[in-house]
Amino acid sequence: MAFDVNLLSIISRDLPYPSREGGVSVNPRAHRYGEQLVIPYAKGFSVITDEGSYFVSDSQDNAVTYNLPTSFTDTTTTTCIIRNTAPIGGKRIYPDFIYFNPTLVSLGTSVQFAIKLDPAIRQTDGTIFPAQCVNPNLPSISIANVQLGQGTTSAPTGAARLVSRGVACGSPSAGSPLLFIFDTVNKSRSHLIDGVNPLLCIVLCPPIVLGSGINASMILHQWSPGDTPGVSAAITVGWWER
Repeated sequence: MAFDVNLLSIISRDLPYPSREGGVSVNPRAHRYGEQLVIPYAKGFSVITDEGSYFVSDSQDNAVTYNLPTSFTDTTTTTCIIRNTAPIGGKRIYPDFIYFNPTLVSLGTSVQFAIKLDPAIRQTDGTIFPAQCVNPNLPSISIANVQLGQGTTSAPTGAARLVSRGVACGSPSAGSPLLFIFDTVNKSRSHLIDGVNPLLCIVLCPPIVLGSGINASMILHQWSPGDTPGVSAAITVGWWER
């Protein structure tokens, strides 16, 4: 036997009284003409931050020192790796940004970059920094393994994919940050900060998904033609997991 189901809505443009989480069921809100009100309760990433799905990892106020080789290699130009450690059926990782704030740079002609994806454990050394949930009401339990700074990586597998490549900025200088942003329609571009630290370099990158069960890794490579700059930088990475 079939039954008709009628969902009764509360006509309310004013904010209703809150209900206890995990408590009784509530009726949806509606406009006075019957349209259902579907309102995001927070802006941007604040929604997934509220549920404990947004994480950051940083060098914890300790500058990471590394060199930029003069040309690209798959094994010696790595400056950041994010790897999904979840088993099959687990959560996926969605990179949001990678931020480099240099304090000491030996000038080269430019900083070039490449971003590769590979379903493999590529780290062979380097420093692993912990993930921190940015909602202090919830524990920092993450599926991400994050390596910051220079490290040696193993050779890529046959399934590796190059998803982005280009020139990140011209000759680097101390205090000129470098920001990689993923999955954005923002038309941000590099711009002046002040007369002392003149340039914030912004690199727009494609959306990237690191799936579960295959050790999916995103590897950020950087190098500097014409010189081998020694870099000391504070590094911060942001991502979300669902």
